[in-house]
Amino acid sequence: MSGWIDLCRTGTWVAKSGCQVTFTAGDLDAIVEGYDPKKREAPLVFGHPKDDAPAYGWVEALRRNGDVLQGKFTQVADGVKELVAQGRYKKVSIALFPDGKTLRHVGLLGAAAPAVSGLRSVKFEAEEGDAKVFEFSEEDFGDKGDEMTVEKLQRQLEEEKRKREAMEAEASQAKEEAKRQAAELSAYQAKQREKEVDGRIEKLIEENRILPTDRALVKTLALSFGKVAGEIELSEGSGKKPPVEHFFDLLSGMPDRKLTSEFSSPDKDKDGKDGKLIDLTKYV
Repeated sequence: MSGWIDLCRTGTWVAKSGCQVTFTAGDLDAIVEGYDPKKREAPLVFGHPKDDAPAYGWVEALRRNGDVLQGKFTQVADGVKELVAQGRYKKVSIALFPDGKTLRHVGLLGAAAPAVSGLRSVKFEAEEGDAKVFEFSEEDFGDKGDEMTVEKLQRQLEEEKRKREAMEAEASQAKEEAKRQAAELSAYQAKQREKEVDGRIEKLIEENRILPTDRALVKTLALSFGKVAGEIELSEGSGKKPPVEHFFDLLSGMPDRKLTSEFSSPDKDKDGKDGKLIDLTKYV
C-alpha cells in the first residue's frame, strides 16, 4: 500500500448511522489540517470496530488532491499488502469523530481480516462510539488523472492485456491471410506457366520437332527448368537466359522429322508423283 490511497471525496454522503453529511473541499482541508499522527495516530482496521481492534497499519499523513481526500499509510502488515494487491478489498471506509473533522480510523471492507500476529491493539474510548462512518468504493472516486489505486491498476493491466491479445490475434489473422494470398498467387502463376508450356509443346509437335509421345517428358522437364532461378549462358553469343528458355531453344532447333509429309498424302510420293499405297500387314 505504497503511495496515496483514496479515502473520501466531496459531495453528499450518507453515514452508516443514516445521517446525511456534505463534504466540501474546505471540509476535506479541515480534516487534513486536523490530523496530527504525533498526537493521535489513526489506525488501519477491518470493518467498523466499536471498542477495540488490531491495527493492521497506521495513517501516516493526509492530503486533499482536487476533490479527493487521500491517505498515506505506514507499518502496514505484509498479509494486508498481499490481500490488497490481490484486489480482495473493494471498499474503504473512514470514521470521523462526532465533530466531523477529526479522523478516527480507516477501515478495509470486502473480506475477512488476515491472521497476522504481533499487531498492536487499538482501544477506542466510549465517547468515540458515535463516530460517523462513511463507506466508499472505487466507483465513487472516478478518474483522478495520474493517481493510481490497486483496482485501477488491475483494470489497466487487464485492458492492456485485452488490447495486446486483440493485436496479436489481428496480426496472426493478417499473417494467415498473407500466406493464403501468397499460396493463391503461387498456384495461379504455376497454372499460367503450365498453360504456356503446353502451348509451346503443341507448337513443337506441329513443327515436327518432337513426337507426340514425348509430350509428357518434355512438359516435366520444362516445368522443372522453370523452377530454376537466375539466368545462364550456355554458349558464346547465346546470351543469358533462364534455363527453361535454353531448353525450348534446343528443342526448336531440332530437325523437322517430316512425319506429316510422310503419312498425310498416301496418293503422292515425295517427288510429287502418284504413289502406291503399300499394305504393310503382309510383312507381319
